[in-house]
Amino acid sequence: MAANEDRPSAIRSFGSVLLGNALLFSSAAHAQFVIKNPTVEEGELAIIGHGSYESALPSGGDPLGWGHELEVGYGFTDFWKSTLAVELKQPVHEELEPTEFKIENYLELVDYAPAHVVLSAFGAVDLGVEEGVANAAKFGPLARFGDDDLSLTLNAIFDKTFGKYREPGTGLGYAAQFKFAVIDGISAGGELFGNISDLGDVPSFNDTEFRVGPVLYLSWRDDQNHFGFTGDVGVLLGTTDATPDTTVKWDFELTF
Repeated sequence: MAANEDRPSAIRSFGSVLLGNALLFSSAAHAQFVIKNPTVEEGELAIIGHGSYESALPSGGDPLGWGHELEVGYGFTDFWKSTLAVELKQPVHEELEPTEFKIENYLELVDYAPAHVVLSAFGAVDLGVEEGVANAAKFGPLARFGDDDLSLTLNAIFDKTFGKYREPGTGLGYAAQFKFAVIDGISAGGELFGNISDLGDVPSFNDTEFRVGPVLYLSWRDDQNHFGFTGDVGVLLGTTDATPDTTVKWDFELTF
């Protein structure tokens, strides 16, 4: 990977951003269902949107409602990318309200082209902007194996809440994506998302969140004008009593 001489300073900057924000701002809101890509592209500006709709829990009641997230990201080097994001929620019968402001950083550690392997470290600070939503520091590894024809992406992100609404323990959110090309610009695959609220007091699997389902992916890129579009839509099925029966998710990304 190029620019190795810049790596130590970028690592220090990455740590400073994460630690600095954690010191400045003191239960995290439910995040969107996003597979985080470990690949970093230097000089690339990305505008990203995520959305979801969650049905009711198996026990019944109202649907959980809508969720949205808007992001702007930029690759400062060929191994360091930062993203600013705002998350919004709209429970059933309520208005759309912002719940979190997020500062995220990706540090690409390994890009081994012969084996099509990319490994990165992820770090973020989520700041609750709605009453009752805790701040959270997040960190963990991201990995991608394969290429555009066939790939497996894995995320494991730990979170620790802090501030007024802090909750005890360290949580873990994990996700995986399997994707294969169908024709040029169209891929299919599946995604799964799970969450454990406290690794120090792990409940039974049926009391944790776990959802899995098929996803359709679209992509288009104009290399001459340095513009690209990717999007996806999927249906995730809850498999436990703590997970809504059905989650519809969608994502889009514009790159420049």
